[in-house]
Amino acid sequence: MTSTIREVAAFEDTVNPLIPENSDETSVRRGHLVRPAYVVANKGDTVKWLNCTNEGLTLNVPGLKITGESGANQDLMIQIPSSANTGVYDYDLKTKTTNKPFKGESKPEIIVR
Repeated sequence: MTSTIREVAAFEDTVNPLIPENSDETSVRRGHLVRPAYVVANKGDTVKWLNCTNEGLTLNVPGLKITGESGANQDLMIQIPSSANTGVYDYDLKTKTTNKPFKGESKPEIIVR
């Protein structure tokens, strides 16, 4: 069985960077996002978060007992253990310095099959 790298983008979403942060427009900045919100991986696969921010990332996947971190502008990678049970695992991804959480369309998840 070959290992595959599954990629997730982690970025700060700004609808229009030309609109100042103190603008009256409430939809200008939606925060830190991951896309896709879930990733499907096999046991032994590597999951890679493409860090499109100017900060490091911290990751916690409690159900798989995995944590990780990266430096500013560096991608973060983990490997799904070959002993992992098939299932859905919530994860928390935050910016390292400011501790801002990343959101998806739903709670970010890793689906192990």
